[in-house]
Amino acid sequence: MPLPRPPHEFTGQPATQVQSSTGGLDLGFTERRCQLVVLSGVDTGKAVEVNKPQFTVGKGEECDLVLTDPTVSRQHCVLEQQGGAVFVRDLQSTNGTWIDQFRIREAYLRPGIVLRAGQVQLRFESLFKPLDVAPSLDERFGHLIGRSMKMRQIFTMLERVAKTDATVVIFGETGCGKSAVAQAIHDASPRRSGPFVTVDCGAIAENLIESELFGHEKGAFTGASSLRRGALERANGGTLFIDELVDLRLDLQPRLLRVLEEREVRRVGGNESIKLDVRIIAASRHDLWREVEAKRFREDLYFRLAVFTIPLPPLRERKEDIPMLAQAFARSIKDGDKLLSRFTPRVNERLMAHPFPGNVRELRNVIERAIYLDGDLAEMLGPTVFPDGTKPMVALPVEPAAHVSPPALAATPMASPPTPAHVFAPAVPRTSPATMDDGTAPMPVAADGAVPLRADCTLPFKDAKEKLLETFEAEYFRRLLTRVGGNASAMARIAGIDRKHLYTLAKKHNLDLKGKKDDE
Repeated sequence: MPLPRPPHEFTGQPATQVQSSTGGLDLGFTERRCQLVVLSGVDTGKAVEVNKPQFTVGKGEECDLVLTDPTVSRQHCVLEQQGGAVFVRDLQSTNGTWIDQFRIREAYLRPGIVLRAGQVQLRFESLFKPLDVAPSLDERFGHLIGRSMKMRQIFTMLERVAKTDATVVIFGETGCGKSAVAQAIHDASPRRSGPFVTVDCGAIAENLIESELFGHEKGAFTGASSLRRGALERANGGTLFIDELVDLRLDLQPRLLRVLEEREVRRVGGNESIKLDVRIIAASRHDLWREVEAKRFREDLYFRLAVFTIPLPPLRERKEDIPMLAQAFARSIKDGDKLLSRFTPRVNERLMAHPFPGNVRELRNVIERAIYLDGDLAEMLGPTVFPDGTKPMVALPVEPAAHVSPPALAATPMASPPTPAHVFAPAVPRTSPATMDDGTAPMPVAADGAVPLRADCTLPFKDAKEKLLETFEAEYFRRLLTRVGGNASAMARIAGIDRKHLYTLAKKHNLDLKGKKDDE
């Protein structure tokens, strides 16, 4: 005898649980999977992962989830996975398959939803399992390069993901290469011959994002003077990359979820649904699961998108990739080959020591700027400011003469008071002549001939750094001018710079390359 209509609500339904060994979803590579958890009947607490394209539920021993309840048919229903979505289909069961108060033939399943087979309640859940990823043997994936362990692990992950049509979420700081990774996935996928369309939710006005994604019909709203195909429609047969997904309005998120599940879109102001065959890759500068917990992003959309999650490390966490990237950028830019000779070990060390808050984008900007400007490439780095806002002091490296040994530490107490904490100074200076030609006090000279520098930490970081560098430049070229007698060619050769840059510095510090101060 068929069962009576089920009640409107099920009670005792705990919230969807997110399982992760790291305490957060986006700290490593993860793969989204699904499971069914039995909430009632003799099998309460039983949980089985939905790990097949067609997963059957019933009391027959051949079923993937066996329910020992008399109200369940031998083969009651089946869960099918298509294009990253999961839907349930009733197998003409006696007592039916129900969601809420509705008996269904088939329906899409969202994480946390409770369905009923006979009298047995089942909750559909997402699982996020960390993936153990071995590093690739290659230092390239498409146009991406890197030899660090983290990047080679990402290359392995991309090789695996590119072969599928699964949705992917990429996380990382601004400028770390999320769009480049999305493009690489598309180029290595079976969809490579299709379009690759990008929508940046952070760069489009809120009142236009709906039209940009879904399109609109002529006359749908004021200003809609013609039909517009949205990004989802334009990406049909290819890949849609949604950048800064975290900026997508909450009221549009359910609509995007429906598009992902039903694989069809309806333009704003339209009545017809358009079938879609599109892969979605999303990116965010924020941890989307934290946004879900803060109620700023829909949980069901997150679960639908994050079939695979790929975290990109900031450039400061893969410093060994910086010289390789810098040279690759130089080769990719017009006239950039002339920079290759300037990537000395010292320059590479300076580049690797810089935190690069702008990540790969900042590094590329430095390389492009160096093409048009002469001088030390490392000096073109921006202010050293970490993402947390701290401003560490940077001590300029001083290379001591090879024949000079470092002074031994004195065993007796210091005779003079200690140097204030905000000033860097060597302990044993000696002095040059009492005054310079212009009457200014000379810089003290250490025993090995190096110039000790004092950084005034009471100034803003940028000002303190500029003052420190200016002092160093002036003293360096004063010494060099005296040493070679004002010979510009010799000075440029010793300093390792071209003559044009040398003349610029001489003018800046009021030096006469003929050997005298230009006071006239």
